Amino acid sequence: MYLHVQYGNEKYDWVKSRTIDELIRLKRIRMFYRFSERRWIDVERDLVRRARSSTYAGIERRTSDSASG
Repeated sequence: MYLHVQYGNEKYDWVKSRTIDELIRLKRIRMFYRFSERRWIDVERDLVRRARSSTYAGIERRTSDSASG
């Protein structure tokens, strides 16, 4: 699948969807078109994919007690 992107120099292109994370990380693109929302996503202002943290800092809500669930 290809995504429509806008580079920092305001030129447009189509790139493979699997490369989008790297382009965002390298700050090579300014925006990309998210088909599911039918709008352009600004990588500086809008919510985009984030690297997942290996540790969770919140309260653990799951329980190992088999009687509770």
